[in-house]
Amino acid sequence: MIGNIIKNIFRVAIFIVKLFYQIIKLFYRAVRNLFKIIETKFSGLNLKIRYKLIILFLIVSLPAIIFTLISFGLVKETISNQIDAYQRSLVSSSVKAAQHYILTCQKPLTSMGDDRNFRETVRLSDRAQLSRILKRIYTKYKNFDFVGVVVRKGGRLVMESVYPSGKYSEILKDEKINEYMEYNFKLPKFRNSPVFYYRGEREVIIIQPMKGAVLVGGVDIDKLSRLLIKTKPEPESEFIVFDENNNLIVGKEKEERFSPPDTEKTGRITFADSVIYYEPFPLIDGWLGLSTPENVIYRSLGYLTRLLIFFIVLSIAGAFILALYFSRKVTVPIKNLNKGARILGAGNFAYRIELNTGDELEELADEFNCMAEKLKESYDSLGDKIRIATRDLQDAYSEIGEKNQQLKKADKLKSEFLASMSHELRTPINAIIGFTSLMQEGTYGELADKQKETLDKIIRNTNNLLNLINDILDLSKIEAGRMSLHKEKIKVDKLLRELSEELRPLAESKGLVFKLESESDISCKNDYTRLKQIVTNLVSNAIKFTSKGEVVIKAESLEDDYLITIKDTGIGIKEEQLQNIFDEFVQADGSVTRDFGGTGLGLSISKKLIDMMGGRIDIDSIWGQGSIFRVFLPYEID
Repeated sequence: MIGNIIKNIFRVAIFIVKLFYQIIKLFYRAVRNLFKIIETKFSGLNLKIRYKLIILFLIVSLPAIIFTLISFGLVKETISNQIDAYQRSLVSSSVKAAQHYILTCQKPLTSMGDDRNFRETVRLSDRAQLSRILKRIYTKYKNFDFVGVVVRKGGRLVMESVYPSGKYSEILKDEKINEYMEYNFKLPKFRNSPVFYYRGEREVIIIQPMKGAVLVGGVDIDKLSRLLIKTKPEPESEFIVFDENNNLIVGKEKEERFSPPDTEKTGRITFADSVIYYEPFPLIDGWLGLSTPENVIYRSLGYLTRLLIFFIVLSIAGAFILALYFSRKVTVPIKNLNKGARILGAGNFAYRIELNTGDELEELADEFNCMAEKLKESYDSLGDKIRIATRDLQDAYSEIGEKNQQLKKADKLKSEFLASMSHELRTPINAIIGFTSLMQEGTYGELADKQKETLDKIIRNTNNLLNLINDILDLSKIEAGRMSLHKEKIKVDKLLRELSEELRPLAESKGLVFKLESESDISCKNDYTRLKQIVTNLVSNAIKFTSKGEVVIKAESLEDDYLITIKDTGIGIKEEQLQNIFDEFVQADGSVTRDFGGTGLGLSISKKLIDMMGGRIDIDSIWGQGSIFRVFLPYEID
């Protein structure tokens, strides 16, 4: 049995160890993930190491600050509860002291009221004896303002005897006091009166009923006030006492600005800048309160708060100073390494980095120095090789320059050859077109329909060949520098209208909408033929590559030049092909060439002519939606 108990204890111990291990493992993973998150956030910050270390130290000190704030909250609550309990106990003790004061005044009156000889003296109306007895009571008990006997004579109340005499002998002339005495003759009972104000004094009258008379004693409330002052916890505190009619009988006049709470309960209220703890005062059917300024009652919390702020500021300052210290330990060597790397990178391999940190940074500096030594050796050995290679490169550059000059000469010869050959080819082609036209007109006899179709094909292909030769001729002239512009005054609107009349049938034959939008007052000085050639090429391309929709020509004047825009809803141009669309023999792609024909020289020639005129051409195009060509030209070419 003992063996089983030991086994069970051993199993429980193993379970606790495993549980503790799992808790530590989870805590380690949480901390590791937290540091990973912090590292990720830090890597995204474009800050220097110094500032990152400062932020890190502040983050590390943050849990201590949070713990301090939580602890301060708990301590503050504890201190507040202690202050609250102390103030309540103080008010309770003050109530007991005040009640003891009034009970001390009640006891001699009760004893005298029960004394047979005193009652007999009252019955006999022996004023001299009454005066001696009342004087003895007044002298022995210092709490009374006066002591007297009230009787009814002739249907009204009179003061049979009072000590000391003087102002108190006529106290029954006060209407409120007289009414209160009448009430006690009707309902005789030992009781304390409310507070009466009589000739500048605040009096509570203790009533001791007797047969046919009432023994009364006036208690000065100011004496009660002086008694309560002795128990004040703070010089700024103030005891306040209200009677059953909410009349302030002890305290400063400012306390009359608020109504007393329910006198049947004990509690705490806040009024203005003061905290008032109160408790019922049964002997006068009122309540007693202790009023203390809030900044005084919580003075200790203020000290604690300032101490907490000092501690937090001290913690943050300490973390900041430590961060600066450690950042300097890290950043200064790194700056030296950076400086050394910069000097070595500039080619000064004789420089050496001096670090005496005794850590990995010093090892890194040593590696830099070793690398500099090896680079210096390599640099010295490679110097001759570089000089040899440089001489070889210079020879190669010279040879390349000679080849380049030869290529330029060959290209110029090619352009001149093409220009001359194109001119020689145009003559026989024009002859072929002329003879073929004569045959179609029947000059050499009637032709069969099949022969006419064949002649149409000959003319169409010959015209295409002629256009190609003309394009090549123009391109060759431009490249050879033999193209010249003839400046003349041109009405742009008139030129575009003539061009529209020529090309509109071609557009309408394809079912396209052809529009011309031109300002009528645009004039320029340009080469009429070449300007018309540019616009014709662009509009012809727009019509050629548009299957449905519209082709729009628009001209408008700008501040320094005028703008001709050709817009179509055709196939457009792919984005990757926009950059070389103005090269020679280039179209969108091979499929476009097969579907629409052409040599790809029109845009290239137009671009070169626009450049010669001092203008520029822009293009916006979306594949499958259309293109917009914008030609900006000066009002007068140079």
